[in-house]
Amino acid sequence: MTSSDAELRLLTEAREWAAQDPDPATKSSLLELVRLVLDGDPAARQELEDSFRGTLQFGTAGLRAALGPGPNRMNRVVVRRAAAGLAAFLVEAVAKGANGTRPRAVVGYDARHNSDVFAAETAAIFTAAGIQTFLLPAALPTPLLAYAVRALDCDGGVMVTASHNPRRTTDTRCTWAGTRWRQTATVPRSWRPTTQKSLPGSAPWERWNQ
Repeated sequence: MTSSDAELRLLTEAREWAAQDPDPATKSSLLELVRLVLDGDPAARQELEDSFRGTLQFGTAGLRAALGPGPNRMNRVVVRRAAAGLAAFLVEAVAKGANGTRPRAVVGYDARHNSDVFAAETAAIFTAAGIQTFLLPAALPTPLLAYAVRALDCDGGVMVTASHNPRRTTDTRCTWAGTRWRQTATVPRSWRPTTQKSLPGSAPWERWNQ
């Protein structure tokens, strides 16, 4: 593949991503990057290449990256895909361990930029997947999520937090409970965020006000 072919492929991928991005801020910044690349800006090209260099994967600290557009950054598209993959995993796990039982999950967030937005996206995707979902009512300390999973008798939970990391960084962390299915400490290696373009529509979710 020639450099011109690679650039054309990168620009096409970026435009396709922008077309499905529900966030006007990241969509606008991505299209601006595309414009700068077309103008020959080397820094913009480097940034665009890094933004599309693979897809974020879960590690020991969760799904973590700098905020920004593209599959290698934290943004609403990545969060939706991750939530859809987690929802499918949770529904399948509960069905195997307690068939006929509706899965339950709780979602929390800290005070970092966009944490509340990513939490709401996650809660909506979970609810659309048939999971009874509780969204914590305010930015709260991360350890409260583990408590809420048990207090609300949930099968799992997600905390949107960047902890001590730089302010442009955020991540999603998962907590699992084994009350109705096999307990696991981490997301299985076989699990990956879904890359499907068509995601479930949002639906109402419950807020925990206790």
